[in-house]
Amino acid sequence: MILRTLSVEGWRCFADRVTVGPLGERINVLFGPNGTGKSTLMGALVRGLLDNHAVGGKAVEAALRPWGRELNPRVEIEFEHDGQRYRIAKQFLKSQQSELSREEGDRFTRFAEGESADRKVREMLGASLPGRGLTDHRFWGWAQVLWAPQDGLALHELDQGIAGTLRAALGAQASDAGLDAVERRIKTRYDAVFTGTGKLRSGKDAPPIVALEKQLEDARRRCLELTEKVAAFETAGRRIEDLRHRRDQLALEETEVSTALESARARVAQYDKLRAERDTQQEAAKAARTQFEQLTQRTEQIAQARQELADAQKEQTRLEKDAPLLEKEVEHADTEVDRVRSHLTKLRGRRVEIDAADRRAKQARRFVENRRQATETEKLLTQITEAQAELDALNARRAALVAPDKVELQAVRMLVARKSETERELAAAMITVHITPETDTDWEILAGEATEPGPLTPGKPRAVQGSPIVELRLPGVASIRATGPQGASIEELRIRLAVTNEELDAVAERFQTQDLAALERLHDQAQELDRQAAEVRVRIETHLGDRMLDDLRRAQAVAAQVVDEIAAQQPGWKETPPDADQLDAEAQERRQAFIAHVEQAERDQDRAIETQSRLREKLAGHRAGCKAASQEVQAITRRLEELT
Repeated sequence: MILRTLSVEGWRCFADRVTVGPLGERINVLFGPNGTGKSTLMGALVRGLLDNHAVGGKAVEAALRPWGRELNPRVEIEFEHDGQRYRIAKQFLKSQQSELSREEGDRFTRFAEGESADRKVREMLGASLPGRGLTDHRFWGWAQVLWAPQDGLALHELDQGIAGTLRAALGAQASDAGLDAVERRIKTRYDAVFTGTGKLRSGKDAPPIVALEKQLEDARRRCLELTEKVAAFETAGRRIEDLRHRRDQLALEETEVSTALESARARVAQYDKLRAERDTQQEAAKAARTQFEQLTQRTEQIAQARQELADAQKEQTRLEKDAPLLEKEVEHADTEVDRVRSHLTKLRGRRVEIDAADRRAKQARRFVENRRQATETEKLLTQITEAQAELDALNARRAALVAPDKVELQAVRMLVARKSETERELAAAMITVHITPETDTDWEILAGEATEPGPLTPGKPRAVQGSPIVELRLPGVASIRATGPQGASIEELRIRLAVTNEELDAVAERFQTQDLAALERLHDQAQELDRQAAEVRVRIETHLGDRMLDDLRRAQAVAAQVVDEIAAQQPGWKETPPDADQLDAEAQERRQAFIAHVEQAERDQDRAIETQSRLREKLAGHRAGCKAASQEVQAITRRLEELT
């Protein structure tokens, strides 16, 4: 199998579609930092070629779906197998599907789908399907040998069929004692450096490279520390030079400031003398100004008091005139508040009808959902029951079929091969002398045995067999001696052939035949029954998901009981199920209209109360203003009299 392209989307760290390829027939390298998704691509390759597309469960969802996203993982792989190009596309979790296409001409044409597509791709790799869950390395087939994931470099125990095929391909080399010694030496050297998982050893058994790497890391860290110290030293030197120049500059500035300070002190003494003279003259002017200001202020206060008295009297007259109008506005606001409060109370009384409509809509929704759940669960239970019956029939047929497994079938193949080899060796080891007499005569067999006993008859061929010598005498005619190459003992070969025949007879006694083709047909029939049973079990597990059969039955019973209870309260729904969406929409429409009316009435009430409060505050303020205006007229009159 040669990989050409790999595409994934909605897969762990790949939310959008990512394609790797086209890949060449030579070595292809994918490189990048940790966390970029290289191991995720390897996992997608395993899932796409080896897993059933219908596999489910929380563990599968956690292993495939991107965290925090509602996406369905999808993988698409193009590859070549036996000179033919294929494309397998799978989608997991929801809307599960699997489709295998084959290149025909210049385009891909659908070849298989569903579980058939999954099975055909696994057969190309010699892989098998586990009972449930994701496929691990034990079921990878040839991928056990061809793939080496980052966290699984160690080669674990191989599948018997794969191991047998490898041994057959390697021939006698696989059992050569010299190669075993080399493998042991290689393993000893490998184990001295690496653990069974492919990591470097640590502790007292750590190889020298571990210490060298630590020394290298320490040297790099020390170099970095010294580099930082050199940079800090150079920065400090430059800072010292800058401070030296700054010190010299400040010394020059200090001299200039001292000279300016002496000049300023002389000018300060002159300034203090002039300021004392100014203060004396200002005190005299201040006394005269105070007297003038007092007389001017008294004249201004009299004029201001007369103006304030006229304004206050005018305001008092205006306020007394506006008081009756404000009292009528307050009375009208009180009447409006009583009206909107009464209207709001009537609207709130309709809440009982709205709540009843809501309860009826919720009851209809519950009735429809439980009825649907009961129907779907009943259908699912029927499918599971039928699948279980089919599984029981397959198990019964499998129990009645006596067929060899892979190991037994391989043993029979070896017995048949050994029998053929022994018969060939036996035939090759035998020396045969053929005699066709021309007259009646007799013979004497000195070494060997005749195929047919009795005297010689003219024209009738006779034969003598033996090993390693055949010797006979024809009285009055001749003595004949035939020899052949030294080989295995005839008796040993015959004993080996007899033992092989006994073992084959035991096979025939168990399986009613020792014919290899018939035994292979029995083995294929058993495998087909096992495959069909596994498919049925997967179908049952797919129907059940994470639930138990008793849980489904209880859920169906609970849903049916809820339907019956609601139907007893609403008899018409049993024959004509309600339209839950319509009832819910009507209830929501009535509630929204009710809420809108109540909210409008509440807003009207708030506005009326706000207007009432504002007018009452305005009336109270107006009355307070009238009283204050009267008091102010009296106060201004007394103050004017005092000022005058």
